[in-house]
Amino acid sequence: MKKLIILIISIIFITGCDFIKMDDFDGIDIYTTAYPIEYITTRLYGDYSNIYSIYPDGINIKEYTITNKKTNEFSKAHLFIYNGLSSEKQIAASLINKNKKLNIIDVSRGLEIKNEDAELWISPSNCLMIAQNIKNGLKEYINNTSILEDIDNNYEELKIDISEFDAELKLIAENAGNKTLIVANKAFNFLSKYGFEIINVNDEDSSSTAFARAKKAFSNKENQYLFIISDTDENNENIQTLINNGAKITRINKMDNISDEDRKNDNDYMTFMKDFIEAIKGEVY
Repeated sequence: MKKLIILIISIIFITGCDFIKMDDFDGIDIYTTAYPIEYITTRLYGDYSNIYSIYPDGINIKEYTITNKKTNEFSKAHLFIYNGLSSEKQIAASLINKNKKLNIIDVSRGLEIKNEDAELWISPSNCLMIAQNIKNGLKEYINNTSILEDIDNNYEELKIDISEFDAELKLIAENAGNKTLIVANKAFNFLSKYGFEIINVNDEDSSSTAFARAKKAFSNKENQYLFIISDTDENNENIQTLINNGAKITRINKMDNISDEDRKNDNDYMTFMKDFIEAIKGEVY
């Protein structure tokens, strides 16, 4: 009997106590949706869980159809984190229909989409709200004080990172020689709160005042770049007209998904946001 006890203790030490859980939510499987949700969840809780996205890397998430087989697979997870302002709320409902015990977190609490869904990911303030919602959601399910403390610490670190983007955008606008940004997607409209003047040619008639201003700005070389979201069709007639008048296209990552190449190269949400801000600097300085 004594030898058996010693053997059990030895096995515990050899395996590093991997099977001893600190909390019911320790070591769980989590499925997320859009890439920023996956990224934030990993920053907050990656040490205590296995985190996956329901979307394969590189696909257009709006065009992706989840099969019944995948629905069954995803429903077996412990937690599903999604954006309730999108069709993902239907995905959540279908998963709960398969597994009544599935825990969920809706990241959209307190948020609204004023223009385009991309603004949820490229706006630092929206991203910070999403991070807060995920943090609060996790804390509703977890009881272990040590894990809760880690979540809070991880959130504070992430908050600093995201807040730096917010502060940098304000500083760029304050010091810009030209505060005007010409864009072809309403998701960029949030930049006006930092002090930028946004000329949005998205869906504008070619005879509109906004389009005429944009055309003149490019012709006179007051502006160089037309900002578009990564999935925008450059063959749009208005965009082609502006290109013919001197506009250069700056394609901003929509960030709702990540490519295989970016993941292999260790590019992440922070990388994409830094690239976005550098693109703005290149226009206004």
